[in-house]
Amino acid sequence: MLSKSGFGWNDVKKCVEVDSEEVWQSYVQHHKEEEGWKGRSFPLYEKLMNIYRTNRANGQGVETPLDMVEDINRNHVIDDMGDEEESLNQTSSTNSTSSSPKKEKTI
Repeated sequence: MLSKSGFGWNDVKKCVEVDSEEVWQSYVQHHKEEEGWKGRSFPLYEKLMNIYRTNRANGQGVETPLDMVEDINRNHVIDDMGDEEESLNQTSSTNSTSSSPKKEKTI
């Protein structure tokens, strides 16, 4: 809608504005499902545009927010496993030094 001639965004009211009733009527003849949007406030529009706009990257290596969350969770699991392994190594090295038999010194 905003890409069409005769439409604009009112940043104060957070709504679509139309230059004339004629422009609006012409538009809703072809887009009947959008008839209720004229003058209706849409405060999340700009945030949603940042998420869903079509000029974002879409090639190889692109990650969605869900992909990013999964990567973060996967890295936390790997980090936690590394911490457990390190803890086990420290425990076994402590046990091996303390469990060796001690010789008495002869004077």
